[in-house]
Amino acid sequence: MTTKSRRYHYTTEDLIIIIIIIIIIIIIIIIIIIFIIIIIIIIIIIIIIIIFIIIIIGDNNFSLIIIIIIIIIIIIIIIIIIIIIIIIIIIIIIKGSSLFCMSSHLILEE
Repeated sequence: MTTKSRRYHYTTEDLIIIIIIIIIIIIIIIIIIIFIIIIIIIIIIIIIIIIFIIIIIGDNNFSLIIIIIIIIIIIIIIIIIIIIIIIIIIIIIIKGSSLFCMSSHLILEE
């Protein structure tokens, strides 16, 4: 009897692991899609700003300095966004693993 119940406990535990992994994967995919959309929007904004700067100021050293400054600012923004996304993914994984630990303890207690 004990071996059968143990197998049942392991299968429910496996099911919970699979569900948690699927949820984490879906959340990570959504985050990646949002991140890609943000990058595309940022790139479009950069192109528009650079075109306007070239049109307004013309082709001299001052416009190059402004373009370089804008590119540096945008790179910093992208790095910050990447760091935020990495932190979110780490938090999701930690929360998912803690939920898994809690659920596995509840199953083992039964």
